Amino acid sequence: MARAIGSWLSGPPVPTDFQPGVRLGLPADGPGSVATIASRLGAFVIDAIVANLLAGLPYLFGARYSPTARGYVILGAFLVVELIFDAIYGQTLGKRVLGIRVIRVDGDGLGSLPWLLLRTVLLGVLIPAVVWDRDRRGLHDKAAGVVVVVDPNKVAATRRPATPKAAVKAATPAAPAPPAAGPARTPKKAPAAPARSARRKRRR
Repeated sequence: MARAIGSWLSGPPVPTDFQPGVRLGLPADGPGSVATIASRLGAFVIDAIVANLLAGLPYLFGARYSPTARGYVILGAFLVVELIFDAIYGQTLGKRVLGIRVIRVDGDGLGSLPWLLLRTVLLGVLIPAVVWDRDRRGLHDKAAGVVVVVDPNKVAATRRPATPKAAVKAATPAAPAPPAAGPARTPKKAPAAPARSARRKRRR
């Protein structure tokens, strides 16, 4: 009985060569692949810090609330930022820093607002957000039909095409060849001066 319950909770065995996201039509690694759990947790921490700072803004205008109320304000700020930025840009500040974004499973477009609203509500409940499948999708992701992937735009911007050395050599103009030397000129011989003896004979 205990063995049967354990197998039901763990689900079917996962193949050793299983790659998350491949069965969804995503690459196994690199741009567009499923984001790692570590990157998603890092983005969550950054967004939580941003939400905490936003919750502190009312203090600048004299607002005061209890620690319990502050917790709800932080959660509300977190969910509002998550909804707005994921709907407009596909990523929050934390996701942008970690290089991940939210896209639809059937393409690279942004999720629709109603489904992202459902995702945000489930994220606020917290329980669906900590239940993952083999493709690293939480229940809130599956309900909205989205998946968090490595941002292809950021990776493409950081890569610059390297110029091969052969292309650089081919593009470099060759130095002009020195002009060919003309035919060597033979120096002219100076005419021989007439002998003095011949001049004397003529005078006589």
